[in-house]
Amino acid sequence: MAKKKKSKKEEPVEETKEPKKGKKAKKGWKEQLAEEEEAAKKKKQAEEDFLNRPTKFVVARHILMSDKDKAQEVYDEIFEEHKDNPTSAAFGKFAKAHSECDSSTKGGKLGAFGRGKMAEEFEEAAFNTEPGKMTTIVHTEFGYHIILVEEHKK
Repeated sequence: MAKKKKSKKEEPVEETKEPKKGKKAKKGWKEQLAEEEEAAKKKKQAEEDFLNRPTKFVVARHILMSDKDKAQEVYDEIFEEHKDNPTSAAFGKFAKAHSECDSSTKGGKLGAFGRGKMAEEFEEAAFNTEPGKMTTIVHTEFGYHIILVEEHKK
């Protein structure tokens, strides 16, 4: 077996302490608290932005009538029984009984629609009414509408 030669002079190795990878340098409690508060603010703002994003689609039902007085009578009857928040089923019964639109056979159900798909006055009322609420009478070129907004889709 061959013997290993020893080097005549071994140089001492200087040890330097390097921070371990993946660990942050220690911070004071005030800095940590400030960072946590900032992170909480950002999270809260992101949640608010998500909830307040503009509505892209509305799901609604409606009752269409050509006579304003008849529309007012139907509106008053619905309001008397349900205030401004009738259930979809209750509103659908009124639509079947009174609406002059082809959608009356489906309880006035229009499904989802986006901006630019309905008459301007109708669209404005639908997009600005809370889900579960009924609009007042809306006049368009097609007649007089009572709209029940079922859902806003963002």
